[in-house]
Amino acid sequence: MVDQSGLRDMPIAPKRTIFSKAGSFALHASIILDFVMGAHGRAYGIGLRDRAGLVKCFHRNVKAIPSGTTALSHLAMAREILSIPPHVHGVVVECGTWKGASTASLSLVCHKVGRRLLVCDSFKGLPDEGLQLYVAPHSRIYGYLKGGMFEGSLAEVQANINALGQLEVCDFVPGFFAESLKVLTQPIVFAFLDVDLPSSLRDCLRVIWPLLAHHGTIYVDDIGDMNIVRVFFDDVWWQQQLGCPAPGLVGSGCGLPISAIASNLGYIRKLPPFQAHGWRRESDLYYPDGQ
Repeated sequence: MVDQSGLRDMPIAPKRTIFSKAGSFALHASIILDFVMGAHGRAYGIGLRDRAGLVKCFHRNVKAIPSGTTALSHLAMAREILSIPPHVHGVVVECGTWKGASTASLSLVCHKVGRRLLVCDSFKGLPDEGLQLYVAPHSRIYGYLKGGMFEGSLAEVQANINALGQLEVCDFVPGFFAESLKVLTQPIVFAFLDVDLPSSLRDCLRVIWPLLAHHGTIYVDDIGDMNIVRVFFDDVWWQQQLGCPAPGLVGSGCGLPISAIASNLGYIRKLPPFQAHGWRRESDLYYPDGQ
């Protein structure tokens, strides 16, 4: 029997910290176990040991390279890429690399599935738009963004990928997105946008969305910031710029459930107009056919 006398006499705040850490550990363990033991990547001949190796590399990369994303974020994106059928043609795109931590992880996954990774960044940091307020209401975090933040030179990023990823699958697209992304013409099956500014996000979406394969996915960082979230619900902008309704954003405000408190990761998927076939029904909802 466990002696709980010390826990019983402990003040409330430390108790909450202990339970919170225990809950986070259990959540993280279950996510990792589901990824490793699942069938993700089976169509590419990827097995349990391969997936376990990827998880180890993701944790190594975020420790070895300055990163604004977590190992579980890398795992969530890896799971998505491994689930793309091999017959679907297209490349993987990352916009916003900083020092290359997520790039290194994505390059490992792209190497496993035989896809090119287009690495898009100014390699000079954020564009200068003056001080931009960053507010994440759910996590109650705020701060400011300014030009030059998150700078990683092309040589530095390439060196990090060479050391901890697979440089040979990467093609680099330097420059600010409004101009640099114009060279993209290939079909895209997956994109990761970690661009911080709404203006940069719009520049990326103008080019990437038309090239995105049907059922392709765009993962987005910084979705705790409502200024980023609003872009995905701006129906006027989407209709004018891309000729389709705003898709919304899964995870808006608090992120995908890969953290006990909040995560910074969300996604959109390019889906055809809704048709009931292939979707599940819920017992407490109404259906006109009575079934």
